[in-house]
Amino acid sequence: MVFDTWNKGSTNATRSFNVPTKDTSYEAYYRVSGGSVGAGMGLKATYFAKPDFTSPTLTKTDRVPFFDWGTLRPASGVPADNFSARREGDLQAQFTGEYQFSYEARAGEPFRLVLAGTTLIDTFANPATGTITATADVTAGQR
Repeated sequence: MVFDTWNKGSTNATRSFNVPTKDTSYEAYYRVSGGSVGAGMGLKATYFAKPDFTSPTLTKTDRVPFFDWGTLRPASGVPADNFSARREGDLQAQFTGEYQFSYEARAGEPFRLVLAGTTLIDTFANPATGTITATADVTAGQR
């Protein structure tokens, strides 16, 4: 395994911080060494002030598309609740094979995952709660 990134997107292998006065988590992501690793910086994320994808407030690049904001807002200028987000971009698999994608569905928080024009997960059309998974075959080095 080799270091890939911190949860906030930094690729620096070391991280300095002051010891906080409250419990704090720091997450580091690792990946298997080898294979085809792209040079991309992440997915383009557009955040909207309303849940119907209107009133865009912020566009940024999210290196790691895994988030748990809890009661916080995803970014300055984005409401803490009742917002929507769209992520777009290319994914490049490190290895050829079948990959599993999962989403922790919650009531009132619809989600759609489209990969190469194929809808893998869609809770807009089929409301659901709990963990939803889908698989897709991908080829290393191809976007």
